[in-house]
Amino acid sequence: MKPTSWVGWLLLVAMGGCATRAAAQEPTMALLHPLFQDHAVLQRDRPIPVWGQATPGAPVSVAFAGRAVSTHAAGDGRWHATLPPAAAGGPYEMSVRSGHASQIVRDVQIGDVWLCSGQSNMELPVWRALDAGSEIASATEPGIRLFTVPKAAAVSPQSDFSASVAWRPASPDTVRDFSAACFYFARELRRTVDVPMGLIQAAWGGSRIEAWTSSDALRMQGGLGPALDVLALYARDPAAANERWGQQWQHWWTTRADAVAADAPWQPGNDSRGWQRAPATLGAWERWGVPALAGYNGMVWYRTQVTLSADQAAKRAQLELGPIDETDMTWVNGVAVGSQYGAGERRTYALPAGLLKAGANTVVINVLDTYGEGGLAGPASAHAIGLDDGTRIELDARWQYRVAPGAQAPPLAPWHAATGLSTLYNGMIAPLGAYGLRGMLWYQGESNTGDATAYLARLRSLRDDWRGRFGAHTPLLLVQLAGYGQPPVAPVESGWAQVREAQRL
Repeated sequence: MKPTSWVGWLLLVAMGGCATRAAAQEPTMALLHPLFQDHAVLQRDRPIPVWGQATPGAPVSVAFAGRAVSTHAAGDGRWHATLPPAAAGGPYEMSVRSGHASQIVRDVQIGDVWLCSGQSNMELPVWRALDAGSEIASATEPGIRLFTVPKAAAVSPQSDFSASVAWRPASPDTVRDFSAACFYFARELRRTVDVPMGLIQAAWGGSRIEAWTSSDALRMQGGLGPALDVLALYARDPAAANERWGQQWQHWWTTRADAVAADAPWQPGNDSRGWQRAPATLGAWERWGVPALAGYNGMVWYRTQVTLSADQAAKRAQLELGPIDETDMTWVNGVAVGSQYGAGERRTYALPAGLLKAGANTVVINVLDTYGEGGLAGPASAHAIGLDDGTRIELDARWQYRVAPGAQAPPLAPWHAATGLSTLYNGMIAPLGAYGLRGMLWYQGESNTGDATAYLARLRSLRDDWRGRFGAHTPLLLVQLAGYGQPPVAPVESGWAQVREAQRL
């Protein structure tokens, strides 16, 4: 043979050998949904739903606890199977195979699974509880398994989690940041119900009950249709949804109890109601030295301008704002371009084509703060128009402000994370699929005390909504809302009392 032929022959042999080894050592792929991992707990005494992803149309077989079932992946690759009920016990292995791919998860227990959800009361971790050091040190409970759903808000139901997840046996390391209410509940319950327990924490501080309820369930309650329509539009066209929501917000402003005729602060050149110069440093309005703002919680309007050339105005652009505490509604040249809830978070809003113009462009922001310090953070350089060519034009540092007193709170955009409609259901409950549960624990209500008359209907809707997903007879256990702050010295109307009564009923 020629030397070049020898080289070709050797390469062919080498490549063939590699291909053989690759086939023999084909790595396992994740056929199972991330809920099904090492150390998982599955619900006892009920059919066990299992699902995942495989090659479209491929057969899938699942073996667990001496039982086996088979199915096929659908056209999108998703597959579902149901294992027969099993008594409490373990540990077991679950194996899944589809073609040459396989996956095995180990140390799976069968017991009772509890979903623990709500706002900060449920989210509060063990390390912040009373006698935390002792509680954490003694928290080795291998029969209790912990699973934390990553925080995520979405405008449509998600099938997967937003970040990696894992089941972890309870230990000083894993318990520290887990829900205290959820962990203490399971630890106490195991004194009389001695089975493995799986705890799924899905909680978000400051969240409203509407965020945890599906859009279908909210629509059945009535009154939320327009906002839900905007949410559906947001999933397809955020710019159009922002503009439409701005129109709804503006309608609220002009028809509220304290409305003044022709007062439209978002409009360029609207000089009524006495705008004043804001401090150059911006920051929390409580620190401006203005007596009326020293302890103020409510809305404050801000406005400024930015001057652009014709070439700059024609480019694709976004509005960049520094941290805002806590909710904003923002307009550019009288058109709503964004709204976000999040204390101390920066905002970036894409601007529709044709909105900017050569010359002066007006930026108006309504900031709502309900607790602690509030306002638009400095420095002035944090606020700018960013162009698609990388150019950044800072907004005029000569901000103006005006206070917007009044008892009524503005409507909140339906896509806000913790205060929106269905956002946390879509991002944190929907990915749980139909995972088998023994029950659901709910500790929430503070964020709904402002409109507590609606809470009874909201709570019943959440109960029925989640039962539709996890089982028609799944118990819902409530922690009645605790008192907060100094008690009044005389009888007063109380949204907190109304929420407690709704929970009692």
